[in-house]
Amino acid sequence: MLTFRWLGFIACAAVVFSWAFAEAQVRTVAPGTTIVHDDFAYTVQSVIQRQSGAATTYEVKLRVENRAKRVSYIWRDATAYIVDENGRRYDPTSQGSVRLSAGMSAVVHPEFRIPRSARKASLRFWDTVFMGDVFDGLRYARTAVALYCRLIESPSATRPGVTTSQ
Repeated sequence: MLTFRWLGFIACAAVVFSWAFAEAQVRTVAPGTTIVHDDFAYTVQSVIQRQSGAATTYEVKLRVENRAKRVSYIWRDATAYIVDENGRRYDPTSQGSVRLSAGMSAVVHPEFRIPRSARKASLRFWDTVFMGDVFDGLRYARTAVALYCRLIESPSATRPGVTTSQ
């Protein structure tokens, strides 16, 4: 009788761990897909890619929304980072930040410099864990925006400063 209970427990645990592992996989999305982080949302609007010697520079045009009703949010470029197909992480070279009051949004331009040999660059986010993130299993941190998709502007495009709207 005790053996059957242990077998049942092991079977249930195996199902739970399998489900958790499957859910923990990184989900890759195209630019333009909105990624929700609690009351905040990130959307890659465009990417400018420049080759220079042994490096590739990415300038990401990113819309950041504060969907909260009461709290402000501080976006920092360090919230975003690039990961290549080998799992190497590249932090931004820019150090921009902007405070968004409740209901505000901004367009920011984090920049990254990665080795030219890096393949399949994807943009990911990590800020902190809020209650909404707990409920959705930290989905925002497990979502990668494929920068190798074709939502890329020409390098001659002009770069406006940070713009905010309400």
